[in-house]
Amino acid sequence: GAAGGDASAAAAARADVPANALEGSPESRFAAAMQLLQAGNLAAAEVAFARFERDFPDAPQAPTAAYWVGETFYTRGQYADAAATFARNYRQYGAEAERAPENLLKLGMSLAALGDAEKACASYDELERRFPDAGTAVRQTLERERRSAGCG
Repeated sequence: GAAGGDASAAAAARADVPANALEGSPESRFAAAMQLLQAGNLAAAEVAFARFERDFPDAPQAPTAAYWVGETFYTRGQYADAAATFARNYRQYGAEAERAPENLLKLGMSLAALGDAEKACASYDELERRFPDAGTAVRQTLERERRSAGCG
């Protein structure tokens, strides 16, 4: 609604998001958001990716943009926001979405950082069950995080 738009505009102003990340084609906006992320401008990247997902919910990049919103929270230590974002992404976009395994992995890592090892381990179990062929980087991180959380 209007309140959300106002809050989003205020967040964009505070984060100093460049115009090219907020207007233009889906491709150019996604590329601009990635540049913000790669430059370490996480607050601006969060806003740019969230706006992208809002403005282009059916774009092929929408699930990936949603993942990066969660990643900006996680990297800044905002684990509750990260967990909520990764959980929503997985529910909304499903197991077929690009970065679905990473969403579950980071959901577990966010929950572990919040001290909820039981739910973290449940996320890791779901990841192993749903994505037995996940990439090497995901599998290695998963094994490390399972040990760290004390999963059985």
